[in-house]
Amino acid sequence: MEALEIFRVESTRESEAEIYRSIISDVISDLRLSGAIGRLRAVVIPEESRFALAVNLRDAESAITVGDTCTLDTTFENGHEIVRLSIEREKYMPELTTYLWDTYGRTKVDQINRWTIHVIVENAKAELETIRSHVIANPFLSLHSNMIELAVRSVPEGFRVRYHSLEGSDFIFAASEEMLEPAWIEECRKMAADLKTEEITAAGREKDKKPEKAEKMKEV
Repeated sequence: MEALEIFRVESTRESEAEIYRSIISDVISDLRLSGAIGRLRAVVIPEESRFALAVNLRDAESAITVGDTCTLDTTFENGHEIVRLSIEREKYMPELTTYLWDTYGRTKVDQINRWTIHVIVENAKAELETIRSHVIANPFLSLHSNMIELAVRSVPEGFRVRYHSLEGSDFIFAASEEMLEPAWIEECRKMAADLKTEEITAAGREKDKKPEKAEKMKEV
């Protein structure tokens, strides 16, 4: 797993901190999120039924259009106008071919080789721009979904009252067996803000700490 700048898991029960750290690490690996997460801090206070997670995300890709994955031009072959796609980012081939098949039909989409696709159309110049601008993937939405999955799979069993938010590059998650206090959510936001400004030192990479309870949590 790619190293996070800061990866800190804290619990008032010192023996449990490493257990939760291992769980979170495994989920990050399963969801292939290590490249997307820059800094992470989790706090578990079992006796108060509180779980808090704050994450600073690395830069996430915005929506991906066809034009982001290949170059397009037009040609004329065998009496047909054709939009020719020269693949540059093979990663998005499944999304690209699915879009072309659904829009133009499989009989009009010809994959000449691994890097070239021809699409038979009525008006190649007009269709070229339509195809070029079409969004075929949104990594940010996928990232949001995966971050929720990470949080849900990391939270202690029984903590079914939950709140999450993704604002800019900050993801926060709070959970409890009881009603969530507004102050707890604000503490999550403060955790995320503090992570951004924290210097990367030996202390920042420390595996776990023992947080103070209740109102002292802000000082952790």
